[in-house]
Amino acid sequence: MAEILIVDDDQAVRDAFTRTLRHAGFTVTPAENGVAALQLLSQRGFDAIVSDYRMPELGGQGFYEQLEERFPALASRVVFVTAYADDPKIRTFLDQTGQPVLGKPVETRDLVDAVRQLSVRRRPSQPG
Repeated sequence: MAEILIVDDDQAVRDAFTRTLRHAGFTVTPAENGVAALQLLSQRGFDAIVSDYRMPELGGQGFYEQLEERFPALASRVVFVTAYADDPKIRTFLDQTGQPVLGKPVETRDLVDAVRQLSVRRRPSQPG
């Protein structure tokens, strides 16, 4: 069963994504921001990550940059979710990552499909 990390500062969004993905058969672990997510990633592996862009402490861009540096294999397994995809600065960053982007509100099917596509790839090595 694929293990998914949800990174979003909004409790209601984390809960909704968790329910949706668990219902689709995934094992899901929520994190409230990029800092908490990096702590989880240093302890265990995940098959895919769903990350909000705009969060306190360490937002989506900073989180992704840390992934590239510390867990490079996972950087190709992120789907971003944001209500700000039309902001030119944010869009430029998201386009540069080459990762899937879902606009909020997220359609359930789109979320499940994006996570399924990312998680079918071979899992990155466990953190050392």
